Amino acid sequence: MSRKPAPVAEKEPVKIGVILPLTGEAATYGISDREGMLLAIEKINAEGGINGRKVRLIVEDSEGDPKGGISAFRKLVEIEGVKVIMTELSSVSMAIAPLVKEKQIVMFSIAGHPELTRQSEFIFRNYPTNTSIGGVTAELVMERLNLKKAGIMYINDEWGASLANAFREKFKGSIKMESFGSNDKDFRTQITKLKAFEPEAILVLGHSNVNLGIALRQIKELGYNGIILSTLEVSYPEVLETAGEAINGVIYSDLNIDYENNPVAKEMKEIYVAKYDKEPDLSVAFAYDMTNLLINAIKKGGYEVGGIKDELLKTKDFEGVFGKLNINEIGDVEFTLVLKIFRNGKSELYR
Repeated sequence: MSRKPAPVAEKEPVKIGVILPLTGEAATYGISDREGMLLAIEKINAEGGINGRKVRLIVEDSEGDPKGGISAFRKLVEIEGVKVIMTELSSVSMAIAPLVKEKQIVMFSIAGHPELTRQSEFIFRNYPTNTSIGGVTAELVMERLNLKKAGIMYINDEWGASLANAFREKFKGSIKMESFGSNDKDFRTQITKLKAFEPEAILVLGHSNVNLGIALRQIKELGYNGIILSTLEVSYPEVLETAGEAINGVIYSDLNIDYENNPVAKEMKEIYVAKYDKEPDLSVAFAYDMTNLLINAIKKGGYEVGGIKDELLKTKDFEGVFGKLNINEIGDVEFTLVLKIFRNGKSELYR
């Protein structure tokens, strides 16, 4: 009598916890993050996973709320038993940081809070810090535009205030600052006050939802003819759609992705467009690179917290969407900012 061979037991998957704002005001970021992460994981699993083990993402919705992030962390660590997590948003990541330190779990974040990676040796970041964005933007516009007088209109949250303050500290001229709330849709009072200051430029700092686009549009509608500045958030589709023609002429600090000559970026974009029928935004790129950096560390260090941490800190010249990636001694991926400008609805390097 012949016997059927016993089925080969499938290896346990490598589990990676993910905490994203899939609902709420920051859902734009979270949804794009998830798409970028899944794109990377699908490619990795199609190539055999990690030493024959598939990679499984376990995704939790923080709703953009620190309390939601803490609940998601406890579920992922205490119930799912994950050893690594990926997160989005400074507020959520900072709330989780003490738990990361206590539980000794590796956390890799897309978050700009300058103190985040100093909270624990197990915390890493794949995003420029708020202070670097604000400070470097000031340095770039002083060097390239020779500005002496600027207004700042910023969203009144931790992110917006830290960017505005970093810009103010580096800017060697006169500054007037006006803030707005996350749900505001009418910015005419702030714009009118800034116009009365007669600045050479107005820096607008907001998140990539409709209020940033509306603010840009209202600045033009109220007849301001000076330079309008912003940061990489203006490149998101929601902002471009809402701002309309007002996006033209906006100069902003950004990261440069070479989709033509960088094979990693080119491949990611081709796969993404084929899957989602739209262009990848920056959140997709950040999440894609972060996932691949983490997978590389797990491949080399094993699915153990100490090994993953050590291998992440060794990262040098890793080929990513943003080019060659390096992680410094405190756990930050290092980025170089450039100035760009919108002309005819398209972004290009400011020359």
